[in-house]
Formats: sequence, C-alpha cells, structure tokens
Amino acid sequence: MTQYDSVGSLYLNVCELLFKQTELAIVERVIRPLLRPDDKIVEFACGTGFYTKRLLSWTASPLTAMDISPVMLGIASQSLSREVASGRVRFTLGDGASKTSYAPDQSIGFFDRAFASWFLNYARSRSELVAMFATVALNLADDGVLAAVMPHPTEDLAARKSAYSQCPLDRTWPRLDYVQELGDGSGWTSRVHLENMSLETTHMKKSVYEAAAREGGFRGKLEWRGEGLEETGFGEKWIQQFNLTAEEYRIQKENPMLGLLMVWKS
Repeated sequence: MTQYDSVGSLYLNVCELLFKQTELAIVERVIRPLLRPDDKIVEFACGTGFYTKRLLSWTASPLTAMDISPVMLGIASQSLSREVASGRVRFTLGDGASKTSYAPDQSIGFFDRAFASWFLNYARSRSELVAMFATVALNLADDGVLAAVMPHPTEDLAARKSAYSQCPLDRTWPRLDYVQELGDGSGWTSRVHLENMSLETTHMKKSVYEAAAREGGFRGKLEWRGEGLEETGFGEKWIQQFNLTAEEYRIQKENPMLGLLMVWKS
C-alpha cells in the first residue's frame, strides 16, 4: 500500500491550491510548445489525473498514464471515463522504479514524449533515482524527451531547510520540513505539508538529479526551466492570499517550490 492509497480523493483538494495553479501555469508555458500532433505520450505518476486532463486538451495524441497507486488510478479513470472509452487515454498500474515498458504492445522506445509531475522526488535513494530515469528512458524513442516537475534545483539543501523553517515559508502552502540528510549526502528526506495532508518525499541535490539522468540512459541536452511568480502572473494573488509584505514576497520568490527538468534521450 502506498501513501497515496490512503490519501485518495483528498488529493483532489490539492488541485485547488494557489500553488498548484501557479505550477500549472509554469508547466503549460514550457510543455505545450513541445507537443507535436503525432506524438505518443506517456505520463508517469498521473495521480488523480490533474495533468492527464491537461495533456489531453493540449494535444490530439493518445496518452498512456501510469501510477503506483490503484486508488489514484481509479479516481483518474472515473473522472476521464469518456476518454478511456474512446481510447484517447489508457491507465496502467506500475512501479516507476521497476524497468517496465508501458507501451500498448510492451515494445521498447515506443513513446515520443514523457511527462512526470512529482515522480522522481519519490526516489528513496540515489540508486532508485537512477532506476526511475532508466524506466523513462526505456519507454522513450531515441529522439524522445522527458519533462519533469521536480523540487527546486539547488546544491545547498541546508540553506533551503533553514529558509523553509522561517517566515513566510513556514505559513504558506505547501510547507516543507527537511527531516534527515541521506547517508550518502545526495539529498534530504522531507515532508510536504498541504492544507489537509502530509506526504513523505525526497529532495536530491541538483547535481545528483543530473548525474542520475545520465546514468539512467539520457545522453542528450539537459536543462532546467521554470518561470517565477511574476512571470506567470500569480504574484499578486500570492501577496493577497497570504498577506505578504514586500520583504516576505521577495523571500517567497527566491525560494520556489519547483523546477522543470527537460532532458533529451539522445
């Protein structure tokens, strides 16, 4: 049983958070231009289908979506029952750390694009992170690309731990607790607190994510993307919702939750 099996439909409330709407704006600006009309797309860690719905609206291509939680897959399948019936999307259960083809015919290199939102941050060790990248690479064609929503890329996780224990980051959602440094120094275990739940996750160093991608089979261009609050047009909403002073808003902008990792297979 995964932690998401117990979360279930509660996760639907996360989609209404200001953070999630800001994240969506960042993702759409980066991902949508990459999608070609004939792309075959695979989504890792689809959850309740938040991004599955968006991906289907951004392209006419068929979509395969996987997740490790049968409960989350059930919610996603129900909310997109018409698309499932028409063949526009197929949902499949799987463990991203296990090297598996998610192609309809179980072939290798079937997909042109892979999308993963908050997937790689659940690797519990560096070796598991490499295995997750390897699973994605196995499913991608040689000219395929992975776009992944990730924890903010940084080397100084101790500084990030300190920042998120102080105002205003200790009162805006999501809240982060950096619990324990991993024994090999590659990152920290952490807890992400949302309004009605907490999730256990891992934040690796930027260099670890990049090295693991290479070891997992990605040999092409690698870059981090992502716009800030003002670029997405959500800055004023953050100020109003959390009653941020000018100084607090500066701190909020300088400590973003996420980054978008773009990496090409070859």
